[in-house]
Amino acid sequence: MEQTTDSRLKVSAEEIREVIAGNHETAGALAEQFDVCQATVRNRIKRLRNENDPVIHSSEGYILIDRQWLENTDNAIELEKYASWIVRTLKGLRPLMKPLKPLLPQMKKTLSLSMTKEERHEMVQTCAGCITLLAFIEAEEEE
Repeated sequence: MEQTTDSRLKVSAEEIREVIAGNHETAGALAEQFDVCQATVRNRIKRLRNENDPVIHSSEGYILIDRQWLENTDNAIELEKYASWIVRTLKGLRPLMKPLKPLLPQMKKTLSLSMTKEERHEMVQTCAGCITLLAFIEAEEEE
């Protein structure tokens, strides 16, 4: 295993990325391979996703989506099922989100009075995410 830039890390996100490129790997198998706990693996997967690496989790484990992986018809079908699950999940959230829509603009103003700059920033991001989610759900319903 290569030495990472942070000597405290036993495994880097890039090392996890290399293993899951083209292979399904469970968090347990990755943890065993790198001699770390599964929480560390999930943390590195989260870091990859935050850096816009297309990592999905299927019933067989984590995998990195790339062009070569998508050339396989079975893999493309698996990705379609995953995307369908995401859409169904988002639609399921609609009953929870719809009542928030009229409150979101005012929430930002009201809550900002008692929040730090970092908390306000997080709240703005959360509200923006909710608005985006609602727009997506509404567009799906119109089709």
